Order: sequence, then C-alpha cells, then structure tokens
Amino acid sequence: MRMEEERRQSDIHNPHDTGYKYLLSFKKVFIQLLKNFIKEGWVDMIDEYAVMKIDES
Repeated sequence: MRMEEERRQSDIHNPHDTGYKYLLSFKKVFIQLLKNFIKEGWVDMIDEYAVMKIDES
C-alpha cells in the first residue's frame, strides 16, 4: 500500500491540488466560491440542484 500512496503523491502536479479538489467537491462550496468571486449575472442563475460533479482528474 505504501508504494501506491507514493505513486499517487508523485502524480500530483501541485501539492495544493488535493486540497482544492476536496473543497470544490462540495456543491455548496463551489457555488459559494462562484458567487463571491465572479460578479456576473449568470452566476445568480445557477441552480444548485442542477449542478453535477464530474470527476475527471
């Protein structure tokens, strides 16, 4: 198991990637981030229940 963990760690491009991926995996956190930092009208139209997580990385 130790070798697998080391391999996974070496695949991470940035050591913060894991933390960001974890935080942004929560819909509420993701939507709140958008609403706080992107000042565009379309952000207010986001339906939380329609947001889907796509795990590609």
